Amino acid sequence: MKAGALATKIEGARFRYTTKMQSNPHKSLGILLIVLGVALASFIIVRSTLYAPDTELEPPINEPVASVVMATSSVIASVATGTPKTTPAVTAVPSHYPVRLSVPSANVNAGVQYVGIKADGSMANPSNFTDVAWYKRGTTPGEPGSAVIAGHVDNALALSGVFKHLADTKVGDDVYITRKDGVKLHFRVTKVAYYPYKEAPNREIFLSSDGKAHLNLVTCAGTWISSAHSYDKRLVVYTTLVE
Repeated sequence: MKAGALATKIEGARFRYTTKMQSNPHKSLGILLIVLGVALASFIIVRSTLYAPDTELEPPINEPVASVVMATSSVIASVATGTPKTTPAVTAVPSHYPVRLSVPSANVNAGVQYVGIKADGSMANPSNFTDVAWYKRGTTPGEPGSAVIAGHVDNALALSGVFKHLADTKVGDDVYITRKDGVKLHFRVTKVAYYPYKEAPNREIFLSSDGKAHLNLVTCAGTWISSAHSYDKRLVVYTTLVE
């Protein structure tokens, strides 16, 4: 097809489309609104992902022995039977794992995700702003030690996150964990602390040696630092299991 004929054909198609849109302004407006809505949603998703507050905590402990034993047992079984292990074994979530966190004083009633560490060695975050994330390589809530759960305060777009009101908690407030097996654990707040965002005491947050079961809740606080994509403080709510 010659260039002149192609140009004529394109112009004709453009004219027919323009005429059709002009003859149906409501349809044209609807399409425009859909396009703008998709663009806005895409912007929010991308910006939320890039600018989501990150606790940047660095757990000082490695994967728990239980997980290592489970993985090792799977490998040993594979070798013993002479069957090569080509796909990872699918294991059910243990019945004592947490599935829900409730903090009445902070208006929190959230599902619990299980996270490990990121490439930089820091604790991973929940994948959305409505759930919280438990550090699965550390202590399990209800067991001796310090279990750690983190949540977003917002998405850096002024939209509230699950821990938006965690700062409202006070010493003596109640915190509850519901496990997969239905058991409900009762914790009580023992301390509420704020730290500079680069100086959070990781060992104090993730480790304890008093033989008691602790659950520590972490989120961002303070003033937003655009250059660092972070708030300038970390809020940690320390709790202890009520026996």
